[in-house]
Amino acid sequence: MSERLRELIIALRPEISLRLVKWQYLLVFFLFLVLISIPVFVNLDKPVVRLWDESRRGINAYEMYHNGNCLVTHYDGEPEMWGTKPPLLIWLQVISMNIAGPGELALRLPSAIAAFLTCLLIFLFSAQYLKNPLFGLIWALVLVTSNSYIDFHAARTGDFDALMTLYMLLYSLAFFKYIEEKKNKDLYLTIIFITLAAFTKGIAGLLFLPGLIFYAILTGSFMMILRNRHTYYGMLIFLVVIAGFYLGREAVNPGYLKAVWANEIGGRYFETIESNQENYWFYLQRIKWPGMIKWWPFILPGVITGLLMKEIIFRKLITFGLIMTVTHLLIISASKTKLEWYNIAEYPYFALFIASFIWFIISIIFKISEISKLSFLKILALVFAVIIFYEPVRIMAKKVFDPSERSWYLKDHQVLYVLRDGLHGRRDLDGYILLHTGPKAHTMFYMNLMKDKGIDIARKEKDRLDPGDKVIAYQPDVKKFIEENYNIVILEEQSYVRIYQIEKKLPILNDFYQTQMNKPLL
Repeated sequence: MSERLRELIIALRPEISLRLVKWQYLLVFFLFLVLISIPVFVNLDKPVVRLWDESRRGINAYEMYHNGNCLVTHYDGEPEMWGTKPPLLIWLQVISMNIAGPGELALRLPSAIAAFLTCLLIFLFSAQYLKNPLFGLIWALVLVTSNSYIDFHAARTGDFDALMTLYMLLYSLAFFKYIEEKKNKDLYLTIIFITLAAFTKGIAGLLFLPGLIFYAILTGSFMMILRNRHTYYGMLIFLVVIAGFYLGREAVNPGYLKAVWANEIGGRYFETIESNQENYWFYLQRIKWPGMIKWWPFILPGVITGLLMKEIIFRKLITFGLIMTVTHLLIISASKTKLEWYNIAEYPYFALFIASFIWFIISIIFKISEISKLSFLKILALVFAVIIFYEPVRIMAKKVFDPSERSWYLKDHQVLYVLRDGLHGRRDLDGYILLHTGPKAHTMFYMNLMKDKGIDIARKEKDRLDPGDKVIAYQPDVKKFIEENYNIVILEEQSYVRIYQIEKKLPILNDFYQTQMNKPLL
């Protein structure tokens, strides 16, 4: 290789650091506030609560809001033994309900704020530690245009994962800083954020720990950590907080620890829970679709280009992020129970790799422009940024500005729009009856809110309806039963939802009642 070519390669080698004057920094920060706030907060309360986890958390928070029991979460008046995670998210939702009032916004605001703080952490870490706030903006923007991150069960719903992801990113980056700078302050921050992650989603919040241990061994820092007395002080903090909570709840709610084992640890990891069984490669496949849709092809190139950056600290960060994601993927891929949001904690590091690729290309364009003294070439960097962000931003914008119900969710959720109309006075549902079978947390959430407003909507068994009853039904089996066993008038129909007025029981149902009444008692 000629000396001239060597000098050219060195001159073109991208750098992560970037000098900005104060007004430029403030402009980048203003862009950050605008561009990140839109996907995180706009129309946050427009979709109805989600069936299963979000609505269940909604009931937990609503009942804690009313009963004031901050240790034991409740569902339908009984201690919650299905969602057995620690109550940090529920506490935040209750605080939110005290500020904004019970509803979708209060339920989702803690997750949205956690997502915003995750992006702010990325921005500040880039600005202060990597000396490049513009890279922080790109990194954060990639994250909030990642399909599964700005979606149900993450940044925009009342679930655990956005809050847990914030704490996992905090403790992993604090640990990275500790390895680099050897400051005990960072070690304590690591342990505090580990504690908060565990207090958000139990053992799931600890799944970056194997990666931290591997990185410590790889960098020759493991024995230093073991010899540091502050490590053990920090571990004591963790044990007091976490063991204190679990043992305290077991004391007032016997059987809780057994439920935790069944729902979170042995039962979920070694057995398939609720038919959530997938193949080993499930999470890798979900990164491609729907996880990062337009971004995933740049993950591996981002790792490679990150390792080619001039600053060793950035190369270390890429290596660290790779270890975090790979170890986490290996752990969750071995679990028998698999759900698509279990790898949300990896998304900030995927976004780091992709941002690395984007910055690599932009930096090379700028260096070519400077070497060739052709300033107009810098416009190519803007063109490249527009092209690469166009589709992810378009998908994100459609999701945020038009959060219409997906067809496969509508059959379970359309009834909630009817109930919400009743809650907000857009229709009169006072005295109506809701019929349905199966999980009821999503409908119970709105029925509880209506009860607080004095709107009486009741439940009945489908074979116990009386003439004059006005009945809401949306499940095919329930609608079929009503139409086969009663004379009815259909008052309203919206694809899946039908509202009936009961005229009278048909003879077949009266015969059924008579048979039941005449059965001998065993």
